[in-house]
Amino acid sequence: MNTLCHTLTVLVALALLSAGCSTVSFTQPVGKPDAEAAAKLGGVWLVNESAVLYIKPMADGQVRVAIVDEDKEGFKLTQRIGTVTRVDENKNTCLLHLPAEDPDKAKGLTRVTATLVALTDEKLGVAWIADNDTFKKAVEQKDLPGKVEGSTTYIDADKPALEAYFAKHGRSLFKLDAPLIARRIAEIKADK
Repeated sequence: MNTLCHTLTVLVALALLSAGCSTVSFTQPVGKPDAEAAAKLGGVWLVNESAVLYIKPMADGQVRVAIVDEDKEGFKLTQRIGTVTRVDENKNTCLLHLPAEDPDKAKGLTRVTATLVALTDEKLGVAWIADNDTFKKAVEQKDLPGKVEGSTTYIDADKPALEAYFAKHGRSLFKLDAPLIARRIAEIKADK
C-alpha cells in the first residue's frame, strides 16, 4: 500500500535530521516524483516513540515536513520541503528526499538525503536511512563519483548513473539492520 510509503517517509526524515548521524547526500533526488505517494504520507507520525513528524502533502510529489524532537537543551523544531519519489514499480516502498547540509552551496548545488520508506498498513511504517558505509565504499572504489568528509558521504553522480546504481543494488544501499518505526497518530491532507 502507498500508506506504507507515508509512514516510512516520516521515519526517514527523522533519521536524516538527527544530530550526529552519518549521512549520505546526493546532488538530486533519485527516481520520479510521485504525487500519489506524497499524498498518502500526509499525517502526524510518532517515530520510535520519541519524536513527532508532521508531513503535509503539496503538489508534484513534494511534502512539507516538520519534526519536533527533544535534546539536552529542550524541544527543537526542524522544517524542510522534501520530495517523494519511486525508483521502481513497487507500490509499497518509496524514497523521501530532504535537503541536506551542503558544503558546496557556494557552487549553486543543492544536496538531498534519501530514505527508504515502506508501509505495513495505514497506521504503521518502517524507514531506513542510506547506508553511509556502503556509499563510502562506492566512492573509494570509484563506483560512484563523490567525496567523504567526516561522517558524510557526498555523491556527485548524475541522475542516470544514480538511478542505474539504485536499480542494481536496491535495498542493500540502506541500513536494513537499523529500522525506524513510525506510528500514524493523525491524518493530514493536502490543501485543495
